[in-house]
Amino acid sequence: MTTIDELRLHNRLIAQLDAGTMQFFQIRRGGAGQPIAMPWLDLDQAVFIAECRYAGDDIAVALDYRTSPIDPRVLATDTATLAQQHLSWRQVTPTLSQFIDALHLH
Repeated sequence: MTTIDELRLHNRLIAQLDAGTMQFFQIRRGGAGQPIAMPWLDLDQAVFIAECRYAGDDIAVALDYRTSPIDPRVLATDTATLAQQHLSWRQVTPTLSQFIDALHLH
């Protein structure tokens, strides 16, 4: 995803995934229900910012606003959990600002 329009489109498409695909990627919609804990991703409080280039790679990076509305943590899919027939999410950095610093994107 290289443009804002691509980011918006991808995030809209993710919201339309069927229940089985959301289960595989460990994505739920929190809404007004119970809080969703890691290693699940709460789709209502996340924005996908990167994804794999090739189908089957199953790698994604998302901003997780459950921790902060201003400086969200950065999560990525953890392919090591594929042996369990699903992916889970792991923290890359506790904040987006730390992620930017680590990549020297200033």
